[in-house]
Amino acid sequence: MKQLAGVIARRYGTALFETVSRSPHLKLDEIAQSLTHLRPLFTKFVLQNLTSHTLSKTEKQDLLDIVFSSFEKTHVKLPKELTFFFQILLENQRISYLDRILQYFLEKSDAKRGLLRASLVSAHDMQTDSVKEFEQALSKVTGKKTVLNVSHDPSLMSGFVVRIGNTQIDASLKARVNNLKNSLH
Repeated sequence: MKQLAGVIARRYGTALFETVSRSPHLKLDEIAQSLTHLRPLFTKFVLQNLTSHTLSKTEKQDLLDIVFSSFEKTHVKLPKELTFFFQILLENQRISYLDRILQYFLEKSDAKRGLLRASLVSAHDMQTDSVKEFEQALSKVTGKKTVLNVSHDPSLMSGFVVRIGNTQIDASLKARVNNLKNSLH
């Protein structure tokens, strides 16, 4: 089942990517940014209702319209190609794969734009200047413009953890204490 989800995500993600890339009036940066902001609106509850067998197609379309109008209150109006893409996912019963599809699209979009997404988890809230310094340092090391998703985890005690793809750099006090504990046993 997991393999099927990957195939579906690649197929639909690629279709969306090619549609956006080939369109003269759609900008890849703007669509990627819109999808990044739209993605959290598709909560577990919303997706459960969109995949429910008890709701009619009309009710599901109404729910999709509510999500779009909620997004458009705080962001830009979504292009018709994008809303049509979501309708296709709904009609083809592929909306349950939405998160993977959008992830695949965003990865392709980032690769084309030369972007690298990374996560930074720190023990304390970080100032904007510090985050920018981290982004610049990672950009120098990787040779790509780096965008950080920053969060904090007090359990780290001190330091940070950076994740880039499958690579993790753990410079936290928690990791050092665990390493010391393991070496003593």
